[in-house]
Amino acid sequence: MIVAGILAGILLSSPTTTRADERVFRTPCKHRDGHNCESKSVSITDAWSQVSSGDGHTCARVKNNHCHGVGGVCSFKGAVECFGNDSDGQSSPPPGAYSDVDSGRSVSCAIKSDGGAVDCWGDRKSPTVAAVPRMYGFDKISVGGFHACGLRRRRVHCWGSNSMGQLTPPDPRMEYLDVAAGNYHTCAVQIDGFVSCWGHDGEKESSGYPRDQRFTQVTAGNGHSCGLTILKRAECWGRNREGQSNAPTDAYFAGLSAGHRHTCGVRHASRSVDSIVCWGSNYEGESRARFRGHFVAVASGAFHTCALSAAGDIRCWGSNRFGQSIGKFSTGLRGPT
Repeated sequence: MIVAGILAGILLSSPTTTRADERVFRTPCKHRDGHNCESKSVSITDAWSQVSSGDGHTCARVKNNHCHGVGGVCSFKGAVECFGNDSDGQSSPPPGAYSDVDSGRSVSCAIKSDGGAVDCWGDRKSPTVAAVPRMYGFDKISVGGFHACGLRRRRVHCWGSNSMGQLTPPDPRMEYLDVAAGNYHTCAVQIDGFVSCWGHDGEKESSGYPRDQRFTQVTAGNGHSCGLTILKRAECWGRNREGQSNAPTDAYFAGLSAGHRHTCGVRHASRSVDSIVCWGSNYEGESRARFRGHFVAVASGAFHTCALSAAGDIRCWGSNRFGQSIGKFSTGLRGPT
């Protein structure tokens, strides 16, 4: 899902919030083209429906129409907003409504809500941007180091670099339930619940998966992979020098996300302070999650991590060298408490 990048920086302090953990901005709120939106007070509570973390940037999908930032900028349902490193345009998404978004090394991709076509933006020299398939009907997207994969009618379609065979599933006729693009490898959950992986295998990231387990979700990092079993347990394989494949054995999970050298999970049905659990590298604090509240999703980047709360706000921790953990929008993003 992401690849290496030497990031540094310290997370900024939390923004001030109003009661009920809610930021309220006074309009006039403006479109990006300068025209006014509807003029009224707008709460950003329940603003986001998805978050994805890349190498040095973060993208999020808008859940409800709202205004954000100093001076107020409109965001509409389904739109993608990004923050952090934008040196290759990876934090400058096109306008439109999207149903899924994911972030990689210097590229992000999203699926259009109307028709299921794929848009990718960022480094134009990247084969991930240059080779976007001109097809409709995608419902899942995953961006890796130099390639991306999507699910279309339960078939895996990958594009970009194939230097390690990461674009070619072992059985192109197989139907899949989930797919995850890693640095130079890809993993997917077959229709029968078993995992298959292909591409680079120097750390056993493509061959070390358990053959006797059935899965509902898979995630791929830089040299390691993890899957969520039907019993809601985490199983990881591949590189483990930093402990990124040492999944907790005493926890049940609702979702997992593999980063560069760390992994995070959302505990199943947990509303405790420890609803987010991370393991592996902690060079920039990317595995140090301490938040109160109920979280429903987590996204591990290179050296930062973000999580989506049940209330629809996003909280990030770890490296903030490019602003990927605090964001350019004052929308409830915050550091550890």
